[in-house]
Amino acid sequence: MKIHEIISESRQRPTVKLTEGARIAHAEDLIFFEGSAGALRAIENMTALAKNRDTLSIKWDGRPAIVFGRGEDGKFILTDKAGFGAKGYNGLYTSPKEFVAQKRSKGGDESYLAKFVSIWPIVEAATPPNYRGFVLGDMMWFPGELQDNGKRYVFTPNTVTYEVDKNSDLGHRVGQGKAGLAVHSFYPSHGAEGQALKSTAGLNVNSELCILGPEIKNEAPLQQDKSKAKQLSQYIKKNSKLVDGFLDSTTLAGLKMSGLPDLLYTYVNAMTKTQDLSMLFNRFLPWLQSNPKLSKIMVEKVTNYARENQAALKAIFDIFDGISHLKLDIIHQLDSHEGPVIAHVKGARGGEGFVNTDPGGAIKFVNRLGFTAANAINNS
Repeated sequence: MKIHEIISESRQRPTVKLTEGARIAHAEDLIFFEGSAGALRAIENMTALAKNRDTLSIKWDGRPAIVFGRGEDGKFILTDKAGFGAKGYNGLYTSPKEFVAQKRSKGGDESYLAKFVSIWPIVEAATPPNYRGFVLGDMMWFPGELQDNGKRYVFTPNTVTYEVDKNSDLGHRVGQGKAGLAVHSFYPSHGAEGQALKSTAGLNVNSELCILGPEIKNEAPLQQDKSKAKQLSQYIKKNSKLVDGFLDSTTLAGLKMSGLPDLLYTYVNAMTKTQDLSMLFNRFLPWLQSNPKLSKIMVEKVTNYARENQAALKAIFDIFDGISHLKLDIIHQLDSHEGPVIAHVKGARGGEGFVNTDPGGAIKFVNRLGFTAANAINNS
């Protein structure tokens, strides 16, 4: 099979390898890492959904992550993320015996090992002999874990519970699957850069492994507030010089503050854990100055820079907030849609979110105060 048949055809920015912990940016975080151009891109990405839903995929909340496929010699390999990125040992296991022996030597949990052994023949049967390359995915259910409430199949692999209509096409596939796997990335070889999957082409989708791929769409009719999107775009353009000057990489490097965009990202994630993303501008310096993980020198540098550029910093957080509200409106409409898949966290509608691709790459739409906070608690 040909690689271009299964990876996204959209032009991708350089992708971080799996071993480096690649992450897809939240729509609102693009203001930190791409400046005003990134913020405008986020808005364009969202508004484009009203006309074209083909680039939008469900962000499944599975666990654990596994990597499987075949090398150039055609041998089947199944491993986890730790094994695929291992440097001190060979984590590309070609048999359940190899996997168990290696994991036991590192004190692996026996129930975890048993689950991997149970899916080995199922995943291998879904990977044809002529397949080449590796797929990264998240387990949705192991053998024996799929539940049936009469009308829907139910599975809770991590934080989110999914219910699939038994009478839908997807429901028929789910019911036939001894195990379920959501796939999202493809690696043409070990150590290569990963790319977003366009489809599940090449894999045996009629096997006992129910493969949930990017072809599964949310068809909710979207009603978007064009006036708010337009107003926010105008605000971004009006403040673009301030924002881009504040985040200019050359300026930050000269001040030895190249990590400022990451610090802003860390800050909003810390506020997410408190369940409060309001008044971000006002609360930034108090958070900064009470952060024990930062050196006194760095705190002083950032404090002075923020005070000297208050208008720019305020604009950045205003834009972050504006994009967040536009994104949440879309998420709520998608989550409330009565399609074949219903996701909820402890009864509250909504899943991990969605991913939408454009010529610049992938952007994720996640409810930070919903899924992100609940996931942090669930996995703490």
